This record gives sequence, structure tokens and C-alpha cells, in this order.
Amino acid sequence: MKMSDVNNNTFNYTHSFVGRSMPRRNRLAHFIRALATTYIIALEWPAIRGRRRSIRGRATTFLNDISNSTHGRGLEVVNHLICRLRQKETALYDAERVTRRPNPEGYDQASVGSIVAKLNSHGCAVVRSFVDRTAAESIAEAVRAMPGQCDLNKHRYSDMTEWMNDKSAEPRFHSSGEYLAENLAIVSLARSTFVQDVARDYLGAAPLLASLQSWTTRPPVKQTADTLDAAAMAYHCDSDFFGFLKFFVLLTEVGPTNGPFTFIERSHRGTRHVAGRMPDSEVVGPYDVEFHGTGHPGDLVIVDTKGWHKASPPVEGYRTMLQFVYSTSLFGSPT
Repeated sequence: MKMSDVNNNTFNYTHSFVGRSMPRRNRLAHFIRALATTYIIALEWPAIRGRRRSIRGRATTFLNDISNSTHGRGLEVVNHLICRLRQKETALYDAERVTRRPNPEGYDQASVGSIVAKLNSHGCAVVRSFVDRTAAESIAEAVRAMPGQCDLNKHRYSDMTEWMNDKSAEPRFHSSGEYLAENLAIVSLARSTFVQDVARDYLGAAPLLASLQSWTTRPPVKQTADTLDAAAMAYHCDSDFFGFLKFFVLLTEVGPTNGPFTFIERSHRGTRHVAGRMPDSEVVGPYDVEFHGTGHPGDLVIVDTKGWHKASPPVEGYRTMLQFVYSTSLFGSPT
């Protein structure tokens, strides 16, 4: 079954509308709920300031409501305010940045500026050979030995091999975040000066490492709506935080048939919602350009996933990558 064959009615909630827009009545409902729950900002003020993570699930709901009621634009507005609120932290970051020029990893400010310009215009950018291939393959070997679980049934596996051998298993495997955080090579990549500088210049504030994850995807046994939804293999938009940027390091060879990350270029500034998954036919227009995150182990893909994106369902093989999320506050997703 092709993705285009999945009927829109099979996806949760979005059966009542099509395309990138949300009907006015739905947007109004989200707006009213957002107004009624603005108290969450006061309760989660330390998370807004980036001093701790959100501890209330209502924070994520509030982000979704802001995004849906404004077709995504409200996230940028609030993020601008957060950047002003965190000016002191940003000034300290910038001062430290001046003292370490040139970048210890060999990237100058022009390289950072070029990537940020591409992100602003297209919403996505690629840095080839960001990590030495041998180092990337070594990290991949370590990730394969880590325990993890799937999306729908939360079934846990002792390592990736056990998941691979389970032919009926779901198509996406999450490596354990605790084990990832204990791997010094992975943490070093996540704390890369280049990565942080790109995040700071794109987001507008001192960057906060909000999430460290690793995903592996393989061909789905059945391309049902529930499976594609849970494995993020259908188009959707993210609202993890008010301002955030995602960095993906490829750990395996990723070609067109291996399920590359796919993003509609320039959709990070367009009309969007986070109500659920959408089939290709309802999102991709005749003039849209789809970016595919193909490449070699060690390549870095940077994307503003507030725009329309998905993990393409693999046809063969599998794809493993690391994900670092940088944000301007910690109000939102707890993971």
C-alpha cells in the first residue's frame, strides 16, 4: 500500500477537514481553550525561563492550542517574547562565543551564517560529513546495543537486534534516552559548538538542549493508519516548544528507499496545524518541493519541524539516526 492510498478518513481527528488549513470553527475552539488555560504560563514560569522542564501535561496542550488557533504563527510570536525575556542569558552566551572564536570544531561564523540563512529561507539544511564516518558507525554500533521500545504497544526490547528479529514488530524503535545520555560520544555531538551556534542564531536566544533521542525505522508490516500515525510516517507538524530546532545525525546509509526524513521546503513559515497526521495528497501541492534527508553516516540534517514533515515509510533496509532538539525555553514536551 502506498502512502497516497491511505484515505484521509482513516487518520484520527483530521477526517473532518483536508489540507494544511484548519476550519475556522476548530481554530476558534482551540483559541478559546488556550485563553482559558493561560494560567499554565504562571504555573510553568520556571520552564518558560529554561530553568527546568515542564511538569504538567497541560503545557503541551497549550502549545498545540496556540499553534492550531493561529495556523502555527502564534508559536513565533511567543518565542519572540521569550527571546526578549532571556536577553541576559543570550548576552552571556554571545560573550563566551566571542572568546572562543574561531570555532574549535573548524566552522567559522560564515559557515554558521550560511546554514542559518538556508534554514530561514527553506526550513532545512544539510552539513555533509559533520561526523567522521568511522565515528558515526561506532556510535551506530553502540546504539544498536541499547534497549528501547516501540510506539503503540510500548513493548520493550533488550537491544535493537531483538527488535529486528521480531518480524511482527512495529516499524519504529526508540533507543533508551538514559543510555544515550550516558554515551560520551553522543553527548559530545549534542553539545557541539557548531550545533549550539546554529541554534542560537536561528532561534534568537541562548540555546537549551531539550531532548536527546535516537530512532530506527524499517518497512512497516502493514501500512495501517494507526501504525503510520504512531511511527510519524505521515505528514504532520510539531509544536514541541515555542521555539525549537531539530538536528539529525545519520548513523546509517540512507537512500531513497530506506525511509529518509522528508520535509516540504518553506512550509515552516506557511499555514499549518498540529491536529494530527495527513496523507501526502492533502499536503503536497503541485509547486511544493520535498526535501529528502538522504546521505551517509555522519551527515547532519537540520530542520525546523514546525513545518510539514514525516519519516518516509522504508521500502527496504532500515534507517538509524540521532536527534538533538534545541529550544529557547523548556515549556512544553517533557521528553
